[in-house]
Amino acid sequence: MEGERIIEFQLVGIKTAEFATFDQDFDPNGLFVVNTNLNYSYQIEEKLVIVNAKFIFLCNEKPVIAIAVNCYFNLRQWDEYYTESEQKLTLPKNLAQHIAVITIGTTRGILHTKTEGTLLNSLLLPSINVLELVPNDIIIGGKQ
Repeated sequence: MEGERIIEFQLVGIKTAEFATFDQDFDPNGLFVVNTNLNYSYQIEEKLVIVNAKFIFLCNEKPVIAIAVNCYFNLRQWDEYYTESEQKLTLPKNLAQHIAVITIGTTRGILHTKTEGTLLNSLLLPSINVLELVPNDIIIGGKQ
């Protein structure tokens, strides 16, 4: 589209920050809810944006899986989005949404791999509307 800029970035790292299962509370006929948490941070030395996606699967209000994954992205136009005087990084909404989609998809794959061969493998990370999860630009940091 006219007027849109291409923002260059690269996925440069993935880390499973947390993974725990609580099989004793799993009931295949239970009521399931997935709590979702998405956080953004940055690492100034390497000019990285870090997206942390955390999901807790509840069965009858008790946790059965907790998983958190960090994806590390190199932002090529770092200086256009980082304000040194305010120690603030502003991610345009479309970029923040796109890297969230990548992080959530990565988490989905890690969840499948870690639960493969267990009863918990029947629990899939559902589709998530990232447009609702990230409705605005993301501002990280900033002097208080």
